[in-house]
Amino acid sequence: MIQWQLILRYKSKKFRQNATVEYSSRQIMRIRVEGKKSTLLLQNDYPAIRFSNSRKGVKWKIREGALNVADSDSAQLLVDIFSQLEYLIKKDFEKIYPQELF
Repeated sequence: MIQWQLILRYKSKKFRQNATVEYSSRQIMRIRVEGKKSTLLLQNDYPAIRFSNSRKGVKWKIREGALNVADSDSAQLLVDIFSQLEYLIKKDFEKIYPQELF
């Protein structure tokens, strides 16, 4: 199980959240992002893009939890979570998917 620590900013306050890869297949990856009061289960299609050598962008879905994106601070927080996770997934892809899957 792969874990990362995200450093995020929300309304000019910095805080840390843990992110854990809960499920991964050749099509999707599910990552749980946990805060003190709430949790989000996010799903993306990066493995399908990587294994098929596609040039599409990564599609994200919120599977569990909610984030009020009505204000710009919350929307920016969600964008920051996605961008940090995409960087970490690309960096640690071989750890998540051992070579025998390629």
